[in-house]
Amino acid sequence: MDLERDHRTIAWQILQTAFHHRISEPDFAAGLNRFQEITGLALDADAFHAALAACLAGGLIRDPVRLPQGALQCHWHLELTPAGVAAVRLGREDSNLRMAESKSAALPLGDAPVGPD
Repeated sequence: MDLERDHRTIAWQILQTAFHHRISEPDFAAGLNRFQEITGLALDADAFHAALAACLAGGLIRDPVRLPQGALQCHWHLELTPAGVAAVRLGREDSNLRMAESKSAALPLGDAPVGPD
């Protein structure tokens, strides 16, 4: 499995986990630990971070780092956007899960395949 596919698979697991569980932790490391406890997956921080970034870039999760009103420090939350909820409900693993490096594989404008008329 290639690296981008691995990140998409992890991102899909993040979406499904956020749909079924509330994860609210004091920081990223605690959030990763909680995610691993829920899913049983052993992930390194870089892979988890890359998958979170793909979900965030795709508009599927809200920014996980928040400073709640009246709080003295930031907290880490895993929360889906409406688009993320829809993606999970539709079972669409590929919904807006684009890795940053995948843009180079896109076809230039005007080079898109043309279907039969």
